Amino acid sequence: MEPLTQLNCEACGGRIDSVKAQYCTYCGNSLDKKQSMISEKNEELELCDNCGSIVTFNIDKQLFECSHCQAVFSTKSEEEDDYIEYQADSIIPFQLSEELVRLYFYEWLAKGEQLPVDVGKELSIVSCEQLYIPFSLAQIDYECDWSADVGYRKTESSMASSNENGISNNTDSPRENKQIITDWSFVQSHLSGQVFTFSAVSDSLGQKAERFFSTDSFRNLKPTMIPFDARYLIGTTSLKIIPDQVTKARYLFEQVAKNTASTKVKTNLPGDTNRNMRIANLTLSIASEFVYIPSWKVIYQYKESRSIALVSATSKNSVKFSGDRLTAQPENDKNSDQSKYKLGLVAFVISLLLLLSRPSNALIFLLTLVLFFCGLGVWIVFGIKSKLLHLKRRRAIPNLLAENEEYLHLAKKYRNVGEKSE
Repeated sequence: MEPLTQLNCEACGGRIDSVKAQYCTYCGNSLDKKQSMISEKNEELELCDNCGSIVTFNIDKQLFECSHCQAVFSTKSEEEDDYIEYQADSIIPFQLSEELVRLYFYEWLAKGEQLPVDVGKELSIVSCEQLYIPFSLAQIDYECDWSADVGYRKTESSMASSNENGISNNTDSPRENKQIITDWSFVQSHLSGQVFTFSAVSDSLGQKAERFFSTDSFRNLKPTMIPFDARYLIGTTSLKIIPDQVTKARYLFEQVAKNTASTKVKTNLPGDTNRNMRIANLTLSIASEFVYIPSWKVIYQYKESRSIALVSATSKNSVKFSGDRLTAQPENDKNSDQSKYKLGLVAFVISLLLLLSRPSNALIFLLTLVLFFCGLGVWIVFGIKSKLLHLKRRRAIPNLLAENEEYLHLAKKYRNVGEKSE
């Protein structure tokens, strides 16, 4: 049996009358042992590892900082927040080989309209990297109550024998007035529905990969998704699922559901017109999962400039690209030709308008005539020159395929392959 303990204040020795007492009635000392432990812990000082000064929380900067050397510190929980790991639920294995990626990349690039004239010789593919890009997809069930004022338009006729001022009309028969009026009535009901949406949850490459899909095309991928297995990631690069992007995706899903519900209500509203539409008691049930979508990252080089293109690898039947096609850098002579072309056009139009006004002064007429012919000449000459430069670039496009040995080899190997690129 445990011995009884007399209740006395540890500070002054005064008698304590209750087990639940929080303070000594004699000296005011706190008797809450848990609070005392917390207070003692709060009095402990954290010292800087660099200089030994006190580390305190800087309210303005919202971080822990040394009062002497201004070194910055973080808590363990803050560091762990940056390393939250999400596990993928599903994955789509790669459906496109590297050789086909290279073949379709050349064909996609050749569809550009302003390729450099020497692109066939100077272009090369630096690397092709397999990427698994994480997406969050969601099936959202929503329910809501809605109300609105619904109006039905109708035409009413009335007979009148005088005008608006009460003056009788000079006619033997009364005049018929027709007026369109709207009858308003309050309507309310309940609505439910379902919507599918998706969002990339990785870095900027994931945002580029979003361009591959529409809502319908992404939904069509669901039958090809299989349970996630880490062995599919061997030899590839899998992008990290970023917590901030997950939060943004969830917010996006909620907004998509709200907008869909609002649009559906507006579409199904009866009557000819409506006003004061309100949606209330909106509830959402979001079933989401993470899926790894396969893509190829192609790094290609033209002279000293490198660019990146993403290639979808979810299907052999439809290959899509996301990235900027190679274009010619603006050249001084080309810019000069275009400037002179535009300047000549402006001079021609202004002088033509002046000539049409028939100036009476002979000197002004002569100067306008000179401006007219000069503007016309500059417009025609540099317009033709710009057009020839454009045609020269267009003729360079087939050279990209005809002069590139890698493409010729791949085209010969896969000439009868029926896949198509977009």
